[in-house]
Amino acid sequence: MKYTIIPGLLLCVLQLGCQNTQMILDTTTEQSSLTRSGIIKQDETWKGIVNVTGTTIVPENVTLTIEPGTIVNFKHGSSYEAYLIKNKKASLHVAHGKLKAIGTAEKPIWFTSDRKNPINEDWGGISFVYSTGNELRYVIVEYADIGIELELNSSVAISNSILRWSQTGIYQEVHCSAVVKKNRFYGLGHEAFAMEEYCSAIVENNKITACNSAIVVVDGKAEVRHNLVSHNFGKGMEIIGAWGDSEVVFAGNKITRNYGQHTVMIGKGARATFTSNEISHNQEGGILCLEADEFVFTNNAVYDNRNGIDIAEAGSFYITHNWWGTTDRKEIAKRIGYNKELNFEPFLDESPTEFVVPIFDYNDIRKMELDYLPGDPDDRYIRVFPEEDETRRIVKRIGEEFGYEGVGWSLCWDGEFLWTFRHDSANLCKVDSDTGKVLKQFKIPGINRSRGIAFDGKHLWVNDFAGMKIFEIDPEDGKIISTFKVPDEIEIVQTVVWDGSYLHLSGYGEPRLYKVDKKGNVLGLTKLEKGGAATITWDGNHWWSAADDGAIYKLNESGKVVGMINGAAEEPWSLMWDGAYLWTIERLHERWENVPRMFKIEVLDDQSALKKWKEDQSMNSGH
Repeated sequence: MKYTIIPGLLLCVLQLGCQNTQMILDTTTEQSSLTRSGIIKQDETWKGIVNVTGTTIVPENVTLTIEPGTIVNFKHGSSYEAYLIKNKKASLHVAHGKLKAIGTAEKPIWFTSDRKNPINEDWGGISFVYSTGNELRYVIVEYADIGIELELNSSVAISNSILRWSQTGIYQEVHCSAVVKKNRFYGLGHEAFAMEEYCSAIVENNKITACNSAIVVVDGKAEVRHNLVSHNFGKGMEIIGAWGDSEVVFAGNKITRNYGQHTVMIGKGARATFTSNEISHNQEGGILCLEADEFVFTNNAVYDNRNGIDIAEAGSFYITHNWWGTTDRKEIAKRIGYNKELNFEPFLDESPTEFVVPIFDYNDIRKMELDYLPGDPDDRYIRVFPEEDETRRIVKRIGEEFGYEGVGWSLCWDGEFLWTFRHDSANLCKVDSDTGKVLKQFKIPGINRSRGIAFDGKHLWVNDFAGMKIFEIDPEDGKIISTFKVPDEIEIVQTVVWDGSYLHLSGYGEPRLYKVDKKGNVLGLTKLEKGGAATITWDGNHWWSAADDGAIYKLNESGKVVGMINGAAEEPWSLMWDGAYLWTIERLHERWENVPRMFKIEVLDDQSALKKWKEDQSMNSGH
C-alpha cells in the first residue's frame, strides 16, 4: 500500500475543525485478490484485496480472520429492485461464527464500497447474530447501511478504528454487548453508537464528530467515559440520549459545540449519573430530563450553553457540586428550569475537571470524501421508490403526525380503521385511513415494544417483542382480555397475523409462521420462500411479505412465491391488507420529520416482477 499525506485543510469533515494527520490511500498498487460470496464452510484467512460480491456468511464453528492491510471491497447496490442480482448489496454476516479483524496502526483493515465514487449505504455492513468473542481492531468501515450491527446475544470489541459515511456506526439490539474504545466516528446520518432491547456497552475514549447523533441508549446499561462529542448536528433528535429501562453512567466526557435542540436528553424510566463531564458551548439546548426515574448530576462543568438543565420531572434527582460558569446564585438559578424549588447548592467556584482529548496512534486515512450528511436534502441515496411502476401504484401516504419517533412496527385493519402502536409513547392508536388522524388511543400496561397487531373480527392481538407475550385487547376500551407467553420453540416473535381462523406468529430470522390457537398452543408451521419476518399479512387467499430487497412477495398458503410487486420504499417496518389495498409503514430516514410514513398501495400486476426475478435467478444461477 502507498500512502500520500495531503494538507489537513483539504480534508475538513463537514463543519469540523481540521485534523493534522489525515492521509489519503492510494490503492493502485497491485495485490493478490480474492472473491467471496455465500457460506464460508471452514476457517478462513483473508489478506490482500478481497472482493465480496454478495451476502457472505460466517456460520457456526467457523472463524474468519482478516490480516493487517487487507482491503475488503463490497459490491455496491441499490434499494429499488434489489431482488435482482445486479442491484443487490453485498454484506458480511457472522451467524454463530466468529470474526477476527485485527489490523495495525500502519496497516489498517479497510471495509469499503467497490464503487469508483462511493456514497452512503452502498453496501449492507457487518452484522453479528448469536455470535460472541468477535474483535475488530484498527479497521475502517465506510459507506455502509449500518457499519457494525449486533443482534441476539452477540458481542464485539472494536477499538482504534474509524466508522464513517454510513447511516449508523455501531448498532446493537436484544441482549448484546460491546466494548467500544479509541475510535473515530464521523459523517454518520443517524447515530454514531446506538443500542436497545437490554444490551450493555462500555464506550470509552472515542471521538464523535459531525454525526447527527452521538450515543443513544434505550432499555440498556452503558458506561460512557472520556469521550469527545463535538460538532454534531442533532437534527430532529438529541446528541446523547438515554430512554426506557436504561442505566447509564456518563463520566469524564467533553460534550461541546454541538448544534441540536437538546444536547443531552434523559427520557422516561431512565436512570442516569453524570459526573466530571464538561458540557459547554452547545448552540441550542443543554440537558433535558423527561420523567427520568433517577438523575444524578454532580461535579460537572456546565457553561456557555444556550440552556442549562430543564427538568420536566424526575423520580429523584441530585444536582449539586457543579460549576455553572458563574458563582452568582441568581444566574445559576436561571440556568436550571424546574417548576418547583430546587436545591443546587453547594456549587463550585471553578471547573472541577480538565478534559484530556483522546489521543490516537493511527491516522485518519481516506480514499475520498462524502460531502454531505446522509439524510440531508442533497443525499444521493434513493430511499423512496417511484410513485408508480408496472407492478403497483402508491394511492396515498398518511401519518405525518407520528414522525419517526412515533411510527412503529405495527399496523392492522379492523374493517373500517387502521390500528398502530406508537413507538414513542407505547400507545395503541385507532387511525382514520383517509386523513391519518388519531381518533383514539389507549395506554396498555405491560407492553414495552409492540411489533405486530392482528384483528380477529372482535379483538386486537398485540405482540410485545421485548416482553415475549401476546396480548388480547378490546378495541373499545383498551382493556386486556387475555395474554399468553410466546411458545418456547418460537423464542422471539416479529409480528402476529390473523388468517380468519387462527393466529400466526412470525419467528425471528427467516420468514416462517407458527400457527397457534388463542391460548398460544402451536398447531403448525409454514415456511415462506421469500419475504421479511416482521412484515407479513394475509389477504384471505395469500400471504404477502415485504422484504429488505425492495419487493413485496405474494405467497400461496404453503409459502411458495406466486407473485410479487415492487415495494414503496427501502425499509418496510410493517405490512397489512385492508380488503382491497396493501399498506406499509416505511422507516424512511430518521431525520425526516413530518413526512407521511404509511403508504397505501394498489397492486397492478404481480406477475411482471415475478417473471423478471425468475429470469434473473436462472441467468445468475451460478451466483
